Formats: sequence, structure tokens, C-alpha cells
Amino acid sequence: MKKRRISLAILFLPLCLPVFAMDKKDLSERYKGKYLVVLREGLAVGMCADLPETPSGDVLDVRITGESVEFHPQTGATAAMTRCGEIIPEPLHKGEIILAKFTWFRRLRGDYFTITVQNLAPHQVKRGRGASPHEHLKYGRADLIFETSDAKDYDAVASLVEKWVKPFDTHAEAAQFGNTASGVYVKQVKLGMSFAEVEAALGPPQTRVDLGEKVLYKYKDMTVEFHDGKLTDVK
Repeated sequence: MKKRRISLAILFLPLCLPVFAMDKKDLSERYKGKYLVVLREGLAVGMCADLPETPSGDVLDVRITGESVEFHPQTGATAAMTRCGEIIPEPLHKGEIILAKFTWFRRLRGDYFTITVQNLAPHQVKRGRGASPHEHLKYGRADLIFETSDAKDYDAVASLVEKWVKPFDTHAEAAQFGNTASGVYVKQVKLGMSFAEVEAALGPPQTRVDLGEKVLYKYKDMTVEFHDGKLTDVK
């Protein structure tokens, strides 16, 4: 009888233990300084329309509510403060790695959790006016503003954040989870690139297949095809 009572006590012990909810500090530390893998299409960073480099103070406001995301090109005082006439949204892509520079609570219609991020691998974008726009490799920044009905329900906030991005402590861990060997966006890979240029953008392939004049570089969820040493296709 005594043994039975002890067994029942052990069985129900977990039900008696307190459940600790996430607090404000826990939420911030979960993402600040972490490498975030983008889990779905729809997010963006902001890039300066007029300058080769995006000024450090220019970020795009990206508001996230449940399944929806809202952002717009930004002009006026926000952009002009750092000589940027317009901040243009540049899409982020599933599998891309971004760095969480800061976390903070931003007072808009409520006190919303915000992660300031930047893309780690540059995007090839066209900038310039007139008949001859130029291509640039550019970095961008954004404030990802997560709007929930109760901004103090930190577990709910974390649940919303991780519908869109997944945090990792190291770049290597994030890259292993992401869609390429280094977590960069495939748009950087262009026809005609050499083996060395592709490896500089994507990192060494997980597998290399030599088929005579044709060579295949296999990455996670992606194959890069070369003919006579030049990139001809990305699948």
C-alpha cells in the first residue's frame, strides 16, 4: 500500500510543478544576436534607391500580423535623414539567413516586439535612373514588427515570430538548416559564372558530380549545372 502511494505521488508530481511562462527578457535573448533562417516568402529588407550602399540608419518597417505582412517604400524625413531619397523593399527568400542585430519593443498602436535585422549575403539589385541602370550587390535592413493582440503574452509573440523565422546560435547551424550551403539567395548566382565564383557565393557544394563536359554542384534543395566550366542552369 505504501509503495502504491509513493508511485501515485511520483506519477502526479509533474502536474504539481509550476509552469514558467516566457518573460520579456527571455523573449529578447531568444533572438538578439542570433542567425535567423527565413521560413517563408513574404518578408523584405530596405535598400537605398539612390546610393550604392544603404546608410546604416535606414531600415524598412515590416509589420507582421498572423499570416499577413505589410511594408511599403519609404520616403520623406525617414529616408532623407541619411541622404537616401527612398528606401526600396527587397524581398527576402525562404532559406535565406539574416542577422538579428537588436530586439526592442516599439510603441505603435501597442507595444510591439521588434527585431532589427540585416541580410548577411548581398542581393544583386538594379539601381539608377534613366536608360542605363546599374547592378549592385547590396545589403539591406528592416525592423520586423510582430503585432499580436496582447504584446505581453511573450509565448504568443515567440509563436508568431517562429512562423516566419527560426533562430540559431551560429551561422553554420543556420546554413545547415537553410536552402544552400551558406544560406545565400540564389539570385546572386548568374549564368556564365565559374566554379570559383559560384563557390564564393554559395560555398563548396555538398556533392560534386563530374560528367565529362558537364559538372553538377549539388546543394540542399538546389543543383547548379556547368558546361565547359561555366554555369548554365540552376534547378
